[in-house]
Amino acid sequence: MFRPEVREFIPRVVRFDFPVLVQLLLANCRRIVSFESEAYWMDIGRPDDYKQANEDFPMMEREFLRTYVESATV
Repeated sequence: MFRPEVREFIPRVVRFDFPVLVQLLLANCRRIVSFESEAYWMDIGRPDDYKQANEDFPMMEREFLRTYVESATV
């Protein structure tokens, strides 16, 4: 998740990786924060990872799509 102003650092017509964005933000004295999560996460930028995510989804659909109200009661 980014603030809208981060978009000004991301070029639209060339490949641009997340680590490059982080370095660019740091070089421009922008604040970067993170938080640790136990949630399922996968970078789907490679075909084999995209395939795996698609295989995982049916088994985890309820977890992925649960609403805030549902998650608050679990």
